[in-house]
Amino acid sequence: MLLGPGSPGSEYQSRMLVTLYKLSKASALHPQHYVLKDVVLDQRPVAVDSGGFCDVYREYYGGQYLCLRVLRVYDGGRDKFLRRYSKETILWGQTEHPNILPFYGICYLGDESFKQICLVSPWMENGNIVTYLMAHDSVPRRPLVCDVACGLEYLHSKDIVHGDLKGANILVNSAGRACLADFGLSSIQADKMFSSRATTTASVGCTYRWAAPELVEEDTPRLTKASDVWAVGCVFYEILTGLLPFTECSGNAQIIRKLMKGTPPAVLDVGRWADLDESMKKLIHRCWTEDPGERPTCQQIVQELGAEGTSSEDGGNDVRDRFAREKQRFRDAMRKNSDIQIELTQVEKILSEVCTVTS
Repeated sequence: MLLGPGSPGSEYQSRMLVTLYKLSKASALHPQHYVLKDVVLDQRPVAVDSGGFCDVYREYYGGQYLCLRVLRVYDGGRDKFLRRYSKETILWGQTEHPNILPFYGICYLGDESFKQICLVSPWMENGNIVTYLMAHDSVPRRPLVCDVACGLEYLHSKDIVHGDLKGANILVNSAGRACLADFGLSSIQADKMFSSRATTTASVGCTYRWAAPELVEEDTPRLTKASDVWAVGCVFYEILTGLLPFTECSGNAQIIRKLMKGTPPAVLDVGRWADLDESMKKLIHRCWTEDPGERPTCQQIVQELGAEGTSSEDGGNDVRDRFAREKQRFRDAMRKNSDIQIELTQVEKILSEVCTVTS
């Protein structure tokens, strides 16, 4: 509704987002637009992947293949999840950028006695950027770096912190371009209401190899745009060299000791790193500045890279159009299952009244 044809202006968009978040948090309910009612798993589903807090399945619905992340929530944790993460899911649902994985909605799997929460997005056949580059070693890597920078700059322009940037959370679409995934959901991994198999995450949910020093040093760490910038430097290094950050460390204990000293990942001037131009090396090292306030902003990073993300020069407009059509087709399929009619004039009137009362 907020992004589609006939959507209201930016003033009402902001009001609607704030109101949606408050209503969702208070009621543990989501807008009907996000709830997918006809998505089902096969009778004997087999997870294609398992992460720290979810199992991943591939299913067909609405004319395309979908990625279903089924959250491993402890009994009684569903309402708590919806209240705590309503802001993240609503914000994700309102993003629109070629370097951001689209969020299609939420569905509930299972019967009334045990319902599981499932986050739904389009399926990316190329997988994450790590496995993609292992299978396509000759692919130019700088465009992927630019994609990541543009996607993160878009999130930061919306005051959204990703919080768990790493190669495994960056997917590659059918056009070979990078899309950021799982932003805003990193703290799920640190919550006791979830059944987690992960044992290598910091208290805020980020992974140590990509974590900024302040996330380890502080008693009550807070994910920020600056901590995202440290992580994006690690991701650039990962993409450009094919190596993990802190590859010289054998385990978390060694990494934590280095982070406590403000020491960035070590780089060896060999292999792909030796072939990088000096400006790229300097940019990565600036992202790894110990003082968060001295790190470049994402806007500065994009400007220095001369990045435009999925540009028209490489058929980017066609990519945008194709993914926009797929998303619209999916939304049309959802609307067929809903008898709810939205009157924008009534919505604007109600929001105006709410703002008057609360101001």
